[in-house]
Formats: sequence, structure tokens, C-alpha cells
Amino acid sequence: MVAEARVWIEAVTGSPLANPDDLHASLMDGVALCQLINAIAPGSVKKINESKMVFKQRENVSNYLKACRAFGQREFELFGTGDLFEGTGMRQVVTQIHSLGRTVQDKLPDFEPKLGIKVTKGEKHE
Repeated sequence: MVAEARVWIEAVTGSPLANPDDLHASLMDGVALCQLINAIAPGSVKKINESKMVFKQRENVSNYLKACRAFGQREFELFGTGDLFEGTGMRQVVTQIHSLGRTVQDKLPDFEPKLGIKVTKGEKHE
């Protein structure tokens, strides 16, 4: 799941993550996450802070989460800012990214690339 999330973020944003072997380190400043949601829904995050100051990095993550809510993700699908900053909730972070991928498929069916399995509606499988 981690590798899929990393590859999807890189494909959607068109930029490699700063540290591809460490998703936590690559996402902690929130820049890649803001770039991700802006690539999906342009203008979702108005200003991305490039600062190394922790409060600006937290602001990026908070703005990303607000943009995900506005895009249609439900509260239980999101991670807490501390999950990412402390590195103790990376499972929740990766799960949220996969959930965002499903939300994108639902809201923007023609959006590429897709993350995970194709979401289908109303089809019966026997």
C-alpha cells in the first residue's frame, strides 16, 4: 500500500518525492500533499508554504486535510496532523491517500492515473 501511494502521488503531481524510501519524511512538510490535492482539484490549497518552520509545515498539512474535506472525503477517512508529524500514524496517512484515490475515481471517473482497484457502481458480480 505504501509503494502504491508513493507512485500515485508522484504520477499525479509529476514530481518525485524528496525521499522515495521514506514516505513520512517526504510528506511531513505537507508540500507534496498540497501539490497532490491541487493537481486533482486545482486551487484547493491557495498557498503552499515552502518554509522549514514546523508551524508552516503543519499549516500545509491542515490545508491539505481541509481541501480533502471540501473535495468530499469524510472525516473518518482523514488522518490527524499528529499522525503524520509524529510518524506514529503512517498507516492512517497511507489509508487516507488510498481513500482519496477512491474519492477521485467516484467524483472524476476520467481522472488518470487511478490508485487501487477500479471503483464500480451498480454492477452485479456472480
